[in-house]
Amino acid sequence: MKKDRDKARYWIGETGTQKLVDTVNDLDSLARDHLYALIRDLQAERDELETLNEDLKQVQLELESSRDKYHEVYDFAPVGYITLSQDKEILEANLATMVMLGVQPSALKMRRFTDFIVPDSHEAFQCLWQEVFGTRTRQSGQVALLREDGQWLDVQLESTAMADANGDFIYCLIAIVDISVQKRAEREVQVMYDSEKRLREELEAEMKRRVEFTRVLAHEIKTPLTALLASSSALVINVKEEGPVLQFARMIDRSAVRLNNRVDEMLDLARGEIGILHLECRELDPSRLIREVAADMLPAAQQRGLKLMVDLPSELPCVNGDETRLRQVIYNLMNNALKFTPNGGTIRLRGYYESPAVIVEVADTGRGMAEEDLKTIFQPYERLARSKERATGLGLGLGLSRALVELHGGTIWVESQVGRGSRFAFSIPLKGSGAAD
Repeated sequence: MKKDRDKARYWIGETGTQKLVDTVNDLDSLARDHLYALIRDLQAERDELETLNEDLKQVQLELESSRDKYHEVYDFAPVGYITLSQDKEILEANLATMVMLGVQPSALKMRRFTDFIVPDSHEAFQCLWQEVFGTRTRQSGQVALLREDGQWLDVQLESTAMADANGDFIYCLIAIVDISVQKRAEREVQVMYDSEKRLREELEAEMKRRVEFTRVLAHEIKTPLTALLASSSALVINVKEEGPVLQFARMIDRSAVRLNNRVDEMLDLARGEIGILHLECRELDPSRLIREVAADMLPAAQQRGLKLMVDLPSELPCVNGDETRLRQVIYNLMNNALKFTPNGGTIRLRGYYESPAVIVEVADTGRGMAEEDLKTIFQPYERLARSKERATGLGLGLGLSRALVELHGGTIWVESQVGRGSRFAFSIPLKGSGAAD
């Protein structure tokens, strides 16, 4: 019985142990599979973390490279950049700013930007500062900076308020542009302008004094000249016999007429310079005017042994002008040609139409003029070196002619070469097309 119990106990024990072993083996198999799965998951996560770590390292390298490039651009930019706190304390500045201020980096620590602004610019900078933080928009202004070496620097400030992560505007970024060269040029231009204005005012005052002197002088000359003209004319009329007395009387009369003409030219030129020389314009036939002047000048040309030619088309359009003044211009040009054309020469008086004006031309075969003389030929009181031998008058005729032609809305010009004669010409606009209307 006992043997059977022991046998039974052994069987139970063996059977239970085997089952337990089988159960443990089953549990071990499940744990291994789960553990292997966990290990695989961990290895995948490790690989992913390693990949992310490599990406992070690359991003960090790129950020460091970008930061270095930013600092290079920031430091070596041609424009100064400076960051200020709300108390205007300098937080950061690039090399261009330090060069402008003439300081070392250590010299900017705990310094206020206002320490470098000249006193006269403090108010302008304060207004700019208030505008920046008041409107929170970009503002610009100009101030003068005081370098460490005591020199002034004119600059343009472009200022922007900057916010922190919470959106609070706590500091200001300012771009500084050196405009000293521009400001210096502006000051030099202003000095030149002031000088030119002063010279112009002095010239105008001098012109007024000269005109007044000319007016007074002409009046003083005209008073006795009027009596002289009347007396010389009466003397010529009353002397009946040819002889020295009549010759002297005619000489006096001609000289008095020439002197009267010079005085009139002086007065006309003075009136033209101050803008009170006026025209009495009406429609006139330029062909008739040219023929009449040619007829008047023919005896003088023949007396000097000169050939006078008149060149006119069958018809010229009418012009709007002052006949007396235009006749005076043609007389002046003709007298000039008579004066400088030698015996045996030719003078040609020509008129023709060239839209939109009638052109009157006086050409001679005289000595001609050098190119440098042509630049001043129409200036009053200008005497050419070539004419000093036999010229008369004050050189007013051509200057007055230009003034009269320009009052008519025309132009006057000259073409000449030494030894080949001269060609003077002027234009008169047709009726209704010029300044004389």
